[in-house]
Amino acid sequence: HYWLIALKNDTILAVTDYWLEGSVFHYMSREGKQYSIDYSQVDLDLTRQLNTERGLEFKPPRAKTSYQPRRYDAYGKPQMPDTRQLAPSPGAVPVSANLR
Repeated sequence: HYWLIALKNDTILAVTDYWLEGSVFHYMSREGKQYSIDYSQVDLDLTRQLNTERGLEFKPPRAKTSYQPRRYDAYGKPQMPDTRQLAPSPGAVPVSANLR
């Protein structure tokens, strides 16, 4: 399937994939060619309407740099990234000291 992307200059694009990098909207044409335009040129309201009429959901693209996969524990609960630094245990001897 493909999505219709409406531009503010009254152009309609048929795309098979789309993504955002910064303020640049990248897309693949139905012919398999990659193009890019400034995201501010996309008419989001008309784009949603056109795709809804065709039975497709258009989701505004998520920037690749902001995507973080969700991780789950064994019980299915989302895990938060662990940003703590591990402190050495009291009395721990560095590994290199054992090699002497």
